[in-house]
Amino acid sequence: MKKLITIIAAAVMSMTALAQKEYNIVFIGNSITFGATHQAPQKTNPTKYCVKYLKEQGITAHAKNMGKSGKTSRDFLPGRKGYWGGVKAAAASLAEAYPEAQMVFSIMLGTNDAAIRPKKSCWTDDIFRKSMTTIIDSLETIYPQAIFVLHQDPYFSPNMEKESGSKMDEASLKQVQSYWEVDKALAKERKNVFLGSDEIFAFFEKNHKEMMTPEEGLQGTFYLHPNEKGAAELGKLWAEALAKCLR
Repeated sequence: MKKLITIIAAAVMSMTALAQKEYNIVFIGNSITFGATHQAPQKTNPTKYCVKYLKEQGITAHAKNMGKSGKTSRDFLPGRKGYWGGVKAAAASLAEAYPEAQMVFSIMLGTNDAAIRPKKSCWTDDIFRKSMTTIIDSLETIYPQAIFVLHQDPYFSPNMEKESGSKMDEASLKQVQSYWEVDKALAKERKNVFLGSDEIFAFFEKNHKEMMTPEEGLQGTFYLHPNEKGAAELGKLWAEALAKCLR
């Protein structure tokens, strides 16, 4: 009996220690992560809800949102006129403020990679994989103990077309799902890379009219960005996946 009590006490102490650990989380993404179409995206983007849900689970998270509208995985590569410098600065500021916290990079990229634009077609799986690998490798060089969590992209309606020439069709929809297979492979190959929620695409496919903002394009009403309610659900899905990875 005494041995059983000791085992239970040790388990409780272990769980408490995990719950009390601090995390520095840099969210890397596109307009969905930014909170596009919201009246106050700085307050209602999915990262805000994610951190809130993590806190409710007893996990302390300090976060920076590097969600940038219209950007692909290639826009975050080192050596390009993109957002690599911003990601580095965001991580550095967290590391300086909370030096004992575990560094985590929460990444959801792929939607814009799958878009068709006047000067580009969908990025292939190989291009996407190369970009993601370079981003992870480059950040790992700076933060060797970092954890990377790759999230599935939401569904979007395959009728998005803008006057700028950008569009997303059935091929784009198929491609973004293929990127998830790339993410799966990366997680399988690397011990510090984990998969986020695999429920995101299906959730928004089923609930897009309720959870996404209706927008007008050349082909009529399309759905691409989660609305405030959808962002809350997305943040919760991120948090649930992150909590599993961090524990």
